[in-house]
Amino acid sequence: MFRSVLKIKNTFEQDFAVKCLFRNMAGQAPQKMEDYFKNKKIIVTGSCAGMGEKITQRLLDLGAFVYAVVEKEKGAAKALPNTKQIFCDVSDWKDTYNKMYEIGPVHGLVNNAGVAVIEPFFDVTENGWNKTLNINARALVRISQAVAKKYDRCRYQRIYR
Repeated sequence: MFRSVLKIKNTFEQDFAVKCLFRNMAGQAPQKMEDYFKNKKIIVTGSCAGMGEKITQRLLDLGAFVYAVVEKEKGAAKALPNTKQIFCDVSDWKDTYNKMYEIGPVHGLVNNAGVAVIEPFFDVTENGWNKTLNINARALVRISQAVAKKYDRCRYQRIYR
């Protein structure tokens, strides 16, 4: 990045480019991670077990408010402070969109929900393959669509996969 700035022939334009670059870098990156996530609203899918549970806990430790998306009420983890559990089958296209859209504007989304249907290659069933695609691929797109439509009200937004 700096090499391309140095290739600018006009000194005034070069100085201006460097100042803009540093100003943008300083404005986007807070000094501490705790400052960045404090009081931010984040959606985490697949938040009741495994990596999703750890991601949720870390975001809570950093001061974020987490919308924990879980599939079933009986599989949900205990309610934690600064969380709201959203019960949603992310493989259901319409229900997923409606529930995510109802949440309202958020600062970030962690698309963590995923499944692995383990079957021998020649025994792969249509149901197993559809479940894998619905959760690992289609849900990611649908959730991101619903959340992104509400992004215009938040200043900083991020979607992670």
